[in-house]
Amino acid sequence: MTINLLVICEKQQELDDLEKVVVELRKNNKHIFVCLVSLVSLTGEKLTPTPELFDQAITPSGLFNLAYYKLGLVRKIISILYGIGLLVFFSKRYNMTHILYGVPIVFFRALNFIPLRKYTTFSYVRSTVTMDDSHRKKRSSFVRKSLNAFRFTKSYIADYFFCIDDSTKEYIQGLYPDSDVNKIQNIGSIYSYNLLMSRESELNKKQKNNQKVTKVCFLSSAFSWHGDPQSDNEQVSLLDEFCGKVRQFNLNTTSNLQVLLKLHPRDNIELYSHLIEQKKIKILHDIDVKVLDNSYCFVSVLSTLSYELAQAGFKSLYICNESLKSKYLEWYEKNSIIPLDVCDESLMKSVSNAKVVKSASLIEKKSPQKKLALFIESLVK
Repeated sequence: MTINLLVICEKQQELDDLEKVVVELRKNNKHIFVCLVSLVSLTGEKLTPTPELFDQAITPSGLFNLAYYKLGLVRKIISILYGIGLLVFFSKRYNMTHILYGVPIVFFRALNFIPLRKYTTFSYVRSTVTMDDSHRKKRSSFVRKSLNAFRFTKSYIADYFFCIDDSTKEYIQGLYPDSDVNKIQNIGSIYSYNLLMSRESELNKKQKNNQKVTKVCFLSSAFSWHGDPQSDNEQVSLLDEFCGKVRQFNLNTTSNLQVLLKLHPRDNIELYSHLIEQKKIKILHDIDVKVLDNSYCFVSVLSTLSYELAQAGFKSLYICNESLKSKYLEWYEKNSIIPLDVCDESLMKSVSNAKVVKSASLIEKKSPQKKLALFIESLVK
């Protein structure tokens, strides 16, 4: 059977990860057609694909000049229906047998509700879910399935899911309590695996595994984007307090730690503008293994990138205050993370002496992208 694969995603890093799955699929399948549809005109997220990986790459024009989530209610609904219509059209035009996407935003979820569809959907969830699912577990299976069917704009929906951590897997399992073991799998992070492989190569060249920490990079989280502006404000205050701790540590020791900031793509830099100016914080734009060695330590309240960097062998720690810890305690516990309290006297000692902890789950013969590709192939009849 020929594989006709439609690839759709929202963000560039998702595309980079899914392209690695396409590479694996092409290794063993001569009869494969891969089409990429970029909804940049609807999502506002520009994608830069690798042209040679796709037999067809399509970027449809949009109806409005703004991303769908920035539109008023009526135009938002029109934009969403238009985007769904485009994806249905291309899936039928090219007789798609498989649809592979990243985190399932509304356009992708709707593809699972098309009557008599002939394709199977796969979602690679490159994000870590921090929501508490206990309220869902109290509902009956029938009620949960009904809610998933009608509230598709707020649910994870696909035929199969591939997660990067156990907390995300557990959350999605709560949405599908009667699913079999293959529907929701934790395969690890594609980004982390490839970063780890590149990092190992660079470290072998430099032979600098035991460098002391001289730069501390704060990774922000887009709390407001996920409907939690209070945590956004607390995050800014936390960074302010952390900078004070670093300054005091430098005064009391011979250290000269430098604070950097890497913003989440959906975070607002204006929230930090006063800190950037007052605290002389530099902005880190890219994660480049040729530049970032073990003299860097990454800290965050919680973020997908922070988790992935730790998996890839970078020094990565979590800091919080009492309020943030109580709010996200369940996520910390599910991922076996002990966050450092920003008020703790031993905080800076922990940061300056941070160690690399390699992920045993990533040091395997099969990469996450290969696992995903092999599973897709196993369903081909």
